[in-house]
Amino acid sequence: MRLRILATAGRLIRTARRHILHIDPTWPWATTITTAHARLCALPVP
Repeated sequence: MRLRILATAGRLIRTARRHILHIDPTWPWATTITTAHARLCALPVP
């Protein structure tokens, strides 16, 4: 799983002091990566 995350097909864009990762929607693991990211962002800050 680590290899699939690190080998993500996407572009890192920097705008207004923010970094945004655009993932190619045709990539087979795109939905898995975006779902995992959304779940991590939803966790409360300790």
